[in-house]
Amino acid sequence: MCTRDALIEEMLVVTGHTLDAFPLEYHPRRSEMRASLIERGRRFVSLLGVQYLQYHGNAFFMEKGEVVEVPVKSRIMVDAAFFRENNPNYVRPRISGLTERHPLSAGWYTFEPEKLVKSNGTEPSQMNEDALLLCSPTVRGWSFGNKLWRELFLSLAGQ
Repeated sequence: MCTRDALIEEMLVVTGHTLDAFPLEYHPRRSEMRASLIERGRRFVSLLGVQYLQYHGNAFFMEKGEVVEVPVKSRIMVDAAFFRENNPNYVRPRISGLTERHPLSAGWYTFEPEKLVKSNGTEPSQMNEDALLLCSPTVRGWSFGNKLWRELFLSLAGQ
């Protein structure tokens, strides 16, 4: 017969950094990861609006609940607003609890105009480090080589 204390002790065997998502404070290289996420946030903010860049690597698009990856090696145009105009029912993955629909335990949501993130009046260049930590690792844009709208990884977008 298991006692409550034995169950709790058994559950604590799983370390946080082996999970898909966990609080930053439990990361084994917390300071390094925090600095990396803040830098990624700054890069994200620098690409707001319409930007033209070179891109080399995989990009993706969600189609019927599945991730469709496409290799891209071309110029791209980063433009989230025009992406939404051309893909009004686009569905993105998000962590929302356990589900069998995606290997990363992701849930799904659709962009609805009334639910889009609204500005709180802060200039993006004035975002604090805690806000920069939360920026997306991807931007939405057009691949001129593939002639397709895709989500593009910040780390692969050059100048």
